[in-house]
Amino acid sequence: MIKFQPVSGNSSVVEHDLAKVGVASSNLVSRSILLLLLTLSFLNATQKIILKDTYCSDDTTKITASFFTKNKNNDFFILNLPKSRSSFSVSSLQIISKFKENNISFKDMSNGIVTFKKCYDPIAFGDVKKLILKKFQEKYPSLKIKQISLSSTSPINFDLSGYKVKDIDLRENNYRNSQGVLSVIYRKKFKLKRIYLRYEILGTILVFKAKYNLRNGKILKNNDYVTTKIKFDVLPLNVLTADLNKKYIIRGYIRKGTILTSNDIRVKKSVLKNDSIQAILKDENLIIEEEAHVLSDANIGDVVKIRTLKGKILKAKILSPKSAIIIE
Repeated sequence: MIKFQPVSGNSSVVEHDLAKVGVASSNLVSRSILLLLLTLSFLNATQKIILKDTYCSDDTTKITASFFTKNKNNDFFILNLPKSRSSFSVSSLQIISKFKENNISFKDMSNGIVTFKKCYDPIAFGDVKKLILKKFQEKYPSLKIKQISLSSTSPINFDLSGYKVKDIDLRENNYRNSQGVLSVIYRKKFKLKRIYLRYEILGTILVFKAKYNLRNGKILKNNDYVTTKIKFDVLPLNVLTADLNKKYIIRGYIRKGTILTSNDIRVKKSVLKNDSIQAILKDENLIIEEEAHVLSDANIGDVVKIRTLKGKILKAKILSPKSAIIIE
């Protein structure tokens, strides 16, 4: 005899288990949908674009969303640019409407008009940097340049392909500042193009600072100043950066800690005012020597006035730091 066991109890257990699975599956789906919505909301929130009034389009004619957002995943068509136009303007509403259709928010900073310009980046920034480095280090041998940054002051609306850097135009004020604007001349056969670049230089330079208060007329000695490395930022006019290998005299009054410039010193001449010398007078076979004082600073070979001990003023040519020959 075959007996059959009732399965009603087990059936309820199975149904109960299936119900639990159904609830779990339902919750899982709900959570997935919620997560997807949150992700989409986050992406849309992070894609808030600031619309500017001017854009460089290079040779691009088809403008899509990624032109503004840099996001290739959610790309869509915006507008076409005419090939023959170097500059093309449209209403900002034409662009914003496309993004609103895709739930991407915009902040319009264009004042209602957006202009697309065909811009070209210079191909020889490296050559420009080399020229800047060369010219600045010719001016300041102790200048150590770590970095040169360049950017165009405005969109470059012509193609520089095939052009080479001919020269850069640096004014005196450029050499005193670590940042500013310079012009670059590009050449292609007989054609010349000029563009303006904004530059910034990071580097250090050696300068000389007064160690003490220095008074007018003092002969500058090695222990009167210190050599200091400073950031190349804004330098005083006519700053001294070369070695002080000549004999200098202080001009005016210099306070302690002042960066020395060529305006603060003058080169010490061979003979200084009021120095005592032997003045030689030659008259045929007769040679007369007389002590005199020089009335102004002079170098060897200069003709200056001298005053004898008797008070007579004569002209004499300096022969050495200690002698001169009377010429009248």
